[in-house]
Amino acid sequence: MRQQLSELRRAMQAHGIDLYIIPTDDFHASEYVGAHFRGRHYVSGFTGSAGTLVVTADWAGLWTDGRYFLQAGQQLEGSGIDLYKEMLPETPSILDFLRENLTANSVVGIDGKVFSTTQAIALQEDLAKNDITIKSIADPMNEIWTDRPPMPEAPAFIHEMKYAGKSCPDKLAAIRQEMKKSEADVLLVSALDEIAWTLNIRGNDVHCNPVVVSYLIINEQETHFFIQPEKVTEELSAYLEEAGVTIHAYGDTESFVTRIPDGSIMLDMGKTNYAVYSAL
Repeated sequence: MRQQLSELRRAMQAHGIDLYIIPTDDFHASEYVGAHFRGRHYVSGFTGSAGTLVVTADWAGLWTDGRYFLQAGQQLEGSGIDLYKEMLPETPSILDFLRENLTANSVVGIDGKVFSTTQAIALQEDLAKNDITIKSIADPMNEIWTDRPPMPEAPAFIHEMKYAGKSCPDKLAAIRQEMKKSEADVLLVSALDEIAWTLNIRGNDVHCNPVVVSYLIINEQETHFFIQPEKVTEELSAYLEEAGVTIHAYGDTESFVTRIPDGSIMLDMGKTNYAVYSAL
């Protein structure tokens, strides 16, 4: 059995969790997952690009699709993790498995940062019918993954006007007009491509996507940009200041949103992770 699996189970016990789910995702529902976010790979040993690991105190299973049946079978051998081949008639969905195997008052743990709000609420509402609770905890990988790769550190850079076609202030003005139409006081943007478009910036944080891991919060007068400080060059800092954008540390996002005044907040629940939504 993999040592990582035993370490995760100890963390689950400490948090009072009966079953823990690890999807293949980052904090922004990106299509590709960087090294820092590969918790499912770290615990299971399965290196495929798609899959979900489900762990209890005495059992573990990995669900993946037909691209990876052979690979997963080989990589999971001797790991203590069963392979569940998705889309086959005999394979239950993860939700069906939870319904059938968990008893009332069980606690299902998730890291709210790697579940969209839509996913987490749907799971919560469905399992509540069987008196099963969803508990969102801080990423347990921080506790057990001692040599975890850091968050993406490549510098962000400016996307020049000759390519962008419209300035960042002009885009912000257009966004604020749409916010007024919807009577929204605040817009929270989590989708990385939308942030890159709005600010006219690019980066190398997600494979095959020139985006920057970050959040953006816009109100009537201010624009707040949350990014790892080491990713901000002097040139980018001056550019954003001129555009009226205030820079904050990426890790301050959740504490910042708890201080947003009462009002109407617009966000995409399919792109905003459950931890940020819960902070709101």
